[in-house]
Amino acid sequence: MALLTLYCALCGILIVSSLTVAAYLFLMWRYNYWSKRGIIQLKPTPFVGNFMDCLLLKKSSAQFLSDAYNYGEGFPLLGFYIFHKPCLLVRDPEFAKHVLVKDFEYFADRYATADENNDRLGYANMILMKNPAWKSLRPKMTPIFTPGKLKKMFVLMAMVADDLGKYLDSFHLEGDGKAMEFKDICASFATDIISGIAFGLKVGSLENPEAPFRECGRRIFDSNSERNMDFLTITFMPQLSKFLKPKFFGKKATNFLRSVFWDMIEQRDNSGQKRNDLIDVLTEIRETYKNDERLKNYRFDGEDLVAQAAIFFAAGFETSAATMSFTLYELALNTDIQKTLRAEIHDALEENDGKITYNMITTLPYLDMVISETLRKYPSVPNLNRVTLADYKVPDSDLVIQKGTPIFISIVALHYDSRYFPNPEKYDPLRFTEEAKSNRPSSAYLPFGAGPRICLGMRLGLMQAKLGVVQILKDYEVSPCEKTKIPIVLDPNAVISTALGGVHLNIRKTTTAVKFFANGTLSASNESAVNFTREGRLQMRRIYHHSRQCKAHSRNGHYKLRKYFLILFGICYLIVFVTKYLFHSGSFKMALLTLYWSLDGIFIFSSVMIVAYLYMTRKFNHWSKRGITELAPTPFVGNFMDCLLSRKSGSMFVKHVYDCGEGLPLLGFYVFDKPYLLIRDPELVKHVLVKDFDYFPDKYATADEKGDRFGYANVVLMKYPGWKSLRPKLTPAFTPGKLKKMFHIMLLAADDLGKHLDSLDLEGDGKVVEFKDICANFTTDIIGSTAFGLKLGSLENPKAPFREYGRKIFHSSFHRNMESLIISFTPQLAKYLKPKFFGEKATNFLRFVFWDVIEQRVNGGQKRNDLIDVLIEIRKTYKNDENLKVYNFDGDDLLAQAAILFAAGFETSSTTMSFTLYELALNPDVQKKLRAEIQDALEETGGKITYDMITTLPYLDMVVSESLRKYPAVAYMDRISLADYKVPNSDLVIEKGTPIFISIMGLHYDSRYFPNPEKYDPLRFTEEAKSNRPSFAYLPFGGGPRGCIGMRLGLMQSKLGVVQILKDYEVSPCEKTKIPIVLDPQGIITTALGGVHLNIRKITTAAG
Repeated sequence: MALLTLYCALCGILIVSSLTVAAYLFLMWRYNYWSKRGIIQLKPTPFVGNFMDCLLLKKSSAQFLSDAYNYGEGFPLLGFYIFHKPCLLVRDPEFAKHVLVKDFEYFADRYATADENNDRLGYANMILMKNPAWKSLRPKMTPIFTPGKLKKMFVLMAMVADDLGKYLDSFHLEGDGKAMEFKDICASFATDIISGIAFGLKVGSLENPEAPFRECGRRIFDSNSERNMDFLTITFMPQLSKFLKPKFFGKKATNFLRSVFWDMIEQRDNSGQKRNDLIDVLTEIRETYKNDERLKNYRFDGEDLVAQAAIFFAAGFETSAATMSFTLYELALNTDIQKTLRAEIHDALEENDGKITYNMITTLPYLDMVISETLRKYPSVPNLNRVTLADYKVPDSDLVIQKGTPIFISIVALHYDSRYFPNPEKYDPLRFTEEAKSNRPSSAYLPFGAGPRICLGMRLGLMQAKLGVVQILKDYEVSPCEKTKIPIVLDPNAVISTALGGVHLNIRKTTTAVKFFANGTLSASNESAVNFTREGRLQMRRIYHHSRQCKAHSRNGHYKLRKYFLILFGICYLIVFVTKYLFHSGSFKMALLTLYWSLDGIFIFSSVMIVAYLYMTRKFNHWSKRGITELAPTPFVGNFMDCLLSRKSGSMFVKHVYDCGEGLPLLGFYVFDKPYLLIRDPELVKHVLVKDFDYFPDKYATADEKGDRFGYANVVLMKYPGWKSLRPKLTPAFTPGKLKKMFHIMLLAADDLGKHLDSLDLEGDGKVVEFKDICANFTTDIIGSTAFGLKLGSLENPKAPFREYGRKIFHSSFHRNMESLIISFTPQLAKYLKPKFFGEKATNFLRFVFWDVIEQRVNGGQKRNDLIDVLIEIRKTYKNDENLKVYNFDGDDLLAQAAILFAAGFETSSTTMSFTLYELALNPDVQKKLRAEIQDALEETGGKITYDMITTLPYLDMVVSESLRKYPAVAYMDRISLADYKVPNSDLVIEKGTPIFISIMGLHYDSRYFPNPEKYDPLRFTEEAKSNRPSFAYLPFGGGPRGCIGMRLGLMQSKLGVVQILKDYEVSPCEKTKIPIVLDPQGIITTALGGVHLNIRKITTAAG
């Protein structure tokens, strides 16, 4: 007998298969680490996570992280996996600042590390060193690179610069010049500088490119698969270092550096010579910390000491050389920039009698901008890494990053993010004027890192690169040659950013100084510079693929999978039974089920997974059994995966379901394991909303009764019988007569809007303005004054408290999106997950403010006949009404009505207004026609906007109606059946408790009712056109008794805002206008991702 069967081979197969299945299941469980925490993640591949392309050397680590960064567009954080380990990529510069600076104590160590025993030069050097040793060593090293020390070193650096000049002169580069490879020349120059000033060595790499130090430097940064894997292991998989034994500096270079630097330290000790350079500092450190027990596993002698010399040599020459060669490359391609820089250099030389000085190098402004732009396009170290030393709560978020989590920041991706650096492929030094720098987050530019672990040799590195560029440009001109790669190609195997195949340029001696100064002013124009696209740009591959078409399809695969699970389950227990029978003698010590606890664990875990699978899929034929077509669900999540991963908003998801059911009146789908029904037929929609309202009076959505009264008790989510009692009391606040009385107050806000636009000086070509926020400020002011008697002043102060908390309610974030999804689609989870309908901070603010307003009104005895007075009356009438069951119209239940009417009153109207302006900008004929109607009406009213004018302009009504068709603020409706309901003209019975959804957006984009639905066409809303389609195909405000109570006020606000703008201004697209518009996948209501940017200009004559 073998262990489990009669044959060892079969036994081995079973064990290996079981272990593989167990590993696979463990990994699949592990691979939802980030999604469980509300963070979008890359889709991992079993066993390798997201790291396959790096392991196969298809991508460099820089390209991998940049692709991940680009995938996470719109999100501050992105999760990914290296093998089984969850890692976090930071995309938000503000949070990067927290990691690197503000909360440094949580992220004081790098994640990367070498093997402590096998590679001390890697493990103990200052770059990878851990705390507390790093904290003790860093201050000792810092004085080497102070401005005063660098100024003293500059004499030695200038000597190497002279050597570079002589080296170039030896090639006789007059006339047409010669093609040369600059990557190696720059590396030789930087090697000679760092060796001279830090170690007191005359290396002579320019004279002899094969010098030992230069050869060692080449080995460290050699571009090959072995060095790439060394780097990947140390940086991304440090836990494997003790097995794979990578060398941070490479094996041969490590041996050379150990021998040379230790010999230098010994010579300095024996001779007693002092140079105040790095060697002297290291000697002092040895004496101070040699036997310091507080430094744990560091001992600053031997290898640990030599490690510091090695890292300063390696980092000191290669990064500066790369920056210098990339700068020369870009100057060769951008001749105007080169001429401008040379002019600045020549003028500075004239002031210094032809000498290059320390002050000259450090103060030339355009030189600094040029080098900064090079470091933006080609940061030497393209990524930063950190590890959390303790659990860390992300600011303004519920996310806690657990201790030991690797954190990565893609420097190159931040540098190529068009939000911070528009047209990022273009080489433009003017990005680094003081004004330009002040207009972007400081942590969007990180060529040297930031915070306490910022590159220690930053000043020295910049000085070397600047000195080299000045030394060449003062006498020479560089230009492309036949070998110049345009665009440049970065080496995918390189340890740092470096050009594949080198940097080949033509260089020739200039005969006269080139001046770009006229009347003392520097010409900074480089508009004619050639703009080349960079090959090898870190392209974003599509990581997620559309897994299947959503047309209803066969479910056979699902049942086969269930059958195979049951067969596997039976085989496993058959093996257990046979094994126990054969070994019944007791000669073997048994675990619970088998001979081995590990095998027991596999069986038990597999059994639990199978039971969970069977439970979660038990209802997955609910609709097909009833003859209703359904979407094929995925085990455990149903059809809700895209929403859970924030790929789609709730409205996008429901529209997607609608689109999948083409030609069907009904379509079934699943959220987790629960069956839901989508209605596509307008006639059946009418039954649900109006004719058979008694069966569907309640919304399915609800908030937690105890944890969120503002959500639970407001008139939008309120259940029967509370809703039936409250609704009639609120309705009088929004009658046409009441609105007409309010109109003069609304006009004051319209005047404020006009003044705000006038203050922007929009004559001539006008200006680019973001209208989403302006419209929200306008409607906030209206709803504040008309409903609550408050002067909010949001147009004057966009940071006013009401406006700020209004933003928080509809803030587009993963957290707010999840709160909305839970309340709308999985309300049964609300009591466990505690979502807030208005968000926690906004709820607290609204509770305080509205209660204060009500109390003031009661105590003052004032009457305004507005919403506050209605609420006070409701409190008196229903405060202790036992018929209302769980509702008590006082406290939070009362304030909830004020909160919902504030929130719904400003946001929905403002989105309608901003979308209308967007479409008018894209459709100038429609805009002109509408302006003509407005101006004709104004002529009849003496130039005054009146209530009757706003409510009777026919084309204005059609325009706003068409905006609401294309962009309904609330894009779906939900109901729940309160009793079993037989669908008319059908055998289908919708069971009590079934959630019913209606896609407003789906109906509005159905070509049966609105041909060519993507086109913006107000003429769809002529009386004739409306009569030719079902009335319930257009539902921007819902329908029936639960139709939007503030519909008239919402329409009036939007129309008034559009009229106030169009009567004096013209809107048009600008560079920032997204065409077509992109809707925010995390928006709680329909909203434009990134805002609505349009150009607006004052019109000088009446249009039309």
